[in-house]
Amino acid sequence: MSLGKYLYVVIILILQSTVNASPKNTVNILTRYNYLRSPKISEIIKNRCGVEISYDEYYTRGECTKVILQSSGLDYYDIAIIPQGVHDVFDSSIKTQKSNIGKAAVGYSEPVRKQYFSRHYPNNVAYFTLYIQGFIWNPNTLNISKTESILSMFTKAKNNIVIIESSHPAVFNLIDGGYDLSPDLQVNLFRNIIQDADVFITSGYNKLYEKNHFAFAFQNSGDAISIIKKTENKKLKFFIHPKYSYVSTDILIALNSRRETHCVAQALVSKEILKIVQQETFCLSPYETYKSMDDQIFQETYKKIFDETFKKKWFNVFFDNNVEKHNKLHNLWHKIHSLPQIMKNHSLILEKDH
Repeated sequence: MSLGKYLYVVIILILQSTVNASPKNTVNILTRYNYLRSPKISEIIKNRCGVEISYDEYYTRGECTKVILQSSGLDYYDIAIIPQGVHDVFDSSIKTQKSNIGKAAVGYSEPVRKQYFSRHYPNNVAYFTLYIQGFIWNPNTLNISKTESILSMFTKAKNNIVIIESSHPAVFNLIDGGYDLSPDLQVNLFRNIIQDADVFITSGYNKLYEKNHFAFAFQNSGDAISIIKKTENKKLKFFIHPKYSYVSTDILIALNSRRETHCVAQALVSKEILKIVQQETFCLSPYETYKSMDDQIFQETYKKIFDETFKKKWFNVFFDNNVEKHNKLHNLWHKIHSLPQIMKNHSLILEKDH
């Protein structure tokens, strides 16, 4: 190798290590939107660990997956806060680090603790938040009952607005009888299910919820509570369906053995910080029951978890550690987004207020 080429390679390696390594006084975090925005969190971490946090946010599960699938993967980050399902698909490519943040699970609410230990996570993984997939619905447009099928709901919605969370599993979970079918047949089922409804696939709050002809949405409970509180239509309600609803979790992963990473990870999974996250996002802290929030909508929503859903349905990944099934789901996702009923709304600019 010539001297010029040798120096070029050395410079590139130095630049790559500079990009991928966090400064000693900074911890880089990948996180879902709105989790870490409270100044109180940065203040607690600064006082406890003597470092600053820098974070990149993703808005959807798909955006989170894209980061992991990049050539550098999660190398840039010290900590990742990601959906359990994303972790379970890619856990073989996420390094297990020496850590003890998993000990936080001892203090979780009993049903949460049992679920965490049943998953046999390594000690560098802890629960961050919990939420329920359920339906926001407009009583002025339709009524929803526990015996309702998704086909019946869309039939009642007619040509009114229906919103589905931008999440592969959320859409997949609504396709009755489609689990063992090819993507093409699943798409046909989905096309038949949605019928003439004006369907949008999007997450979080937007002005569509303010429309009189909004019918229902399938969203996670954190966003749902926020939407119900923000919308001018105060009659919107959240419904946990015995068939289509399930409890999901976002987990925190310590991605390296830096002292700073360990300290910040411990702080982030502490009861103190997760109580702040719960207040800001309306997602449930693993330590707290619904009773810890002085908010009627929050209490009504999560009371049902402890009364019913914890005993019934947690999100079990349809494709645990199975790249082939993940690719099949991705193929389905692409085909659904290509449906004319979905495509016609892709170009609409939605006003988000996160």
